[in-house]
Amino acid sequence: MLLAACGGSGDPGPAVPYPDNPPKVEIPPALVTVGGTLSGLRAGQQIVLRKNGADLVTITGNGSFQFPVSIPYQSAYNVTLDTVPANLTCTLSNASGSRALANVTNVGVSCTAVVAESWVYIPDAGNDQILGYSIDRTTGTRTDLPGSPYPAGDNNRWIAMNPAKTFVYTTNGGSHNVSAYTVNASTGELTPVAGSPYATGSTPWSIEVSPDGRFAYVANSNDASVSGYSIHQTTGALTPMPGSPFAAGFTPSKIAITPDSRHLYVINHNGYTVTGFGIDATTGALVPLAGSPWSTTGHGQGVAVHPSGDFLYVANFQASLNVYRINPADGALTDLVSGGQTTAASSWEWLSVTTNGTGTVGYVATSQGIRQFDIDTASGALSEQAAQPNNVRTQYVTTNRAGTRLYSSDIHTTTVHIADIAAGTGSLTALPNSPYTVGAEAHNLVVIEP
Repeated sequence: MLLAACGGSGDPGPAVPYPDNPPKVEIPPALVTVGGTLSGLRAGQQIVLRKNGADLVTITGNGSFQFPVSIPYQSAYNVTLDTVPANLTCTLSNASGSRALANVTNVGVSCTAVVAESWVYIPDAGNDQILGYSIDRTTGTRTDLPGSPYPAGDNNRWIAMNPAKTFVYTTNGGSHNVSAYTVNASTGELTPVAGSPYATGSTPWSIEVSPDGRFAYVANSNDASVSGYSIHQTTGALTPMPGSPFAAGFTPSKIAITPDSRHLYVINHNGYTVTGFGIDATTGALVPLAGSPWSTTGHGQGVAVHPSGDFLYVANFQASLNVYRINPADGALTDLVSGGQTTAASSWEWLSVTTNGTGTVGYVATSQGIRQFDIDTASGALSEQAAQPNNVRTQYVTTNRAGTRLYSSDIHTTTVHIADIAAGTGSLTALPNSPYTVGAEAHNLVVIEP
């Protein structure tokens, strides 16, 4: 019996050729690495991470990092924060896994500065620049901010900042314009805004930003006017608003705006008046208030609105303080102290005014020192505290955002003083190393501090 030529159970079938490129068998690595990316670290800082409770890596700069010791393939890993500077807050992402099947590169470390220092910016008119300092709020140690000093225009006398603390503006009285800067949120460094400087009227004296951060206003001392600008919320660029400039009085100098951004007041230094405006909520344009202007008792040097928005204070060179009630409906002023608030045996040169955060204590910068007044928050009445003034001769006073720390500057001694404000009494305790010699006629300053 013949066997079938094919198809039999013993037939191996046609030969299959061996492929030229046989499939490769992936051999898993014995070890894999663990790493990722760090952001938010500032110059001179470092953090330490721990992996699986033992392996440490010290990171001194932003960017990629990798732990020095690898782990077995398919093993678990867990990354934790080991050492973080006191002035940083850091968070982790993708920090653990149960089976590492390849090199791990996506561990994320994001750090944010916990501001343990104040950033102070001072216009240096004599040298056409802005001075920037970092001051440790505990030790009082002062260092220059990166890139400081920052170039400005001719005779920059005044500086202002938006409420978000992202943009800085300085008026240049000699070049008749405003310089604008962005603030680096990590380092405090100032960078000029594209398109800066921006034209103003003649000899701009001061600039203020509305509390809602949308508009900026400049007092043009030789034009008897106020220039108004819209602020680009991303870039900080200024655009003149419709109707600008707006007519003011004789030698407009300083500006104050109510907390609700509805009313603006400018003191007219040589006119012995204060001019009031309503602020258009859409365009920011200024509309004169009925009854404006109102008389002051001297050369207005400084102006401030009470935190409640109920009262306006004007510090006059001739040693008096005008106190007005603000009508919340129409912004009209009512003089509460006929002839102005005065004190016994006081010399001239009352130059600036501010309050603590709760509005219970007022501070007036004078050539003799800082005078302190208790404020009745219902009536606006002032009563000077005992043993006044202190021995801090000063030109300008302001506070941090919370109103718990007082900053003052003086053009005569070229110094800046910093003091903590006591809750309740409002008494002042100087920060260690205060005062600071800054070598500039510091007409005013702005500060970034929580």
